[in-house]
Amino acid sequence: MKKNILLMVACSVFLTSCSNENMPVFSQENQKNEAVQNFKQALTHLNNPENLPTEEEKRSPEFPEMSERRLNILYPAAKGLIKSTGVKDDELQKATNGDKKAALKWALEIFRDSNNQL
Repeated sequence: MKKNILLMVACSVFLTSCSNENMPVFSQENQKNEAVQNFKQALTHLNNPENLPTEEEKRSPEFPEMSERRLNILYPAAKGLIKSTGVKDDELQKATNGDKKAALKWALEIFRDSNNQL
């Protein structure tokens, strides 16, 4: 009787540990999918009429470049997308030197790669 109880306990511990192994992987994948969707929504939001370049921004000598106002719309979603891949804040800061354009470029690469996997 004792052997059966010990065997059942051992089996339940084994099954529980095996089922928990995949949980962090699924969690990270879900976070990345959510971050990709958030970034996609931010890109869509960027094309709303109120977020299009203003006449003043168009007259700016840097016009083909994205204005700071528009960068600020995309940056939080870009940062979230980068962090969803497992990158920490300090690694992001070190890799981009605090440059929002570099972070946006990195996020666009991640976004492109995630769309290629679909």
